[in-house]
Amino acid sequence: MNTKLKLLVVLMVISASLPSISQAQTYTALEPLPCIPGGGVTCPGGAGNLQSTFSFQNYVQFIFNLIIAIAAATAVFMIVFGGLQYMTTDSWQNKSEGLDKVKNALYGLLLILTSYLILRTIDPRLVAIPTTL
Repeated sequence: MNTKLKLLVVLMVISASLPSISQAQTYTALEPLPCIPGGGVTCPGGAGNLQSTFSFQNYVQFIFNLIIAIAAATAVFMIVFGGLQYMTTDSWQNKSEGLDKVKNALYGLLLILTSYLILRTIDPRLVAIPTTL
């Protein structure tokens, strides 16, 4: 069996073994999380209050937004770092390393934006960024 087929079989087994998750189920966190309104989420007691129970859908939405934001910030940092490395070195060898860092960071930023567009195409609520805290 090739590796793609093995991966597909493993994913099918995992997805079949997961319990079905309905939107009505709530989960209790070990540590309370701050409530962020938006995307159909209302915060009892106001925005920013800690809540210990939440729905799975809201939790996944917040995690997607957090991962995309951290990855984008890291890509921008690497673009700046590669540009500084390119500007401050005198040897051609290190200049090519700086250019490689910038190119790889741009590829990563393109992957991040593509994943954002795919998630938005699937369901815009997955990447709905709240405007108020």
